[in-house]
Amino acid sequence: MHEPFLRRALDYLMDIQQPDGTWPGTPELYGPRPLVYHLPTNTHAFAGMGLMAAWRRLSHHR
Repeated sequence: MHEPFLRRALDYLMDIQQPDGTWPGTPELYGPRPLVYHLPTNTHAFAGMGLMAAWRRLSHHR
């Protein structure tokens, strides 16, 4: 692979992927008052978008 940072990113996403195919998310705190915010669909969408971007970049190097 010509892009070692992509290999590390893909390895990370594969390592943290849950058995049901989803990815865990981390709640974020927003203010002015403490408000914990987390949407699992956002986490899954961002992981999927990252995988698609990596695939596009790698497919251009063949």
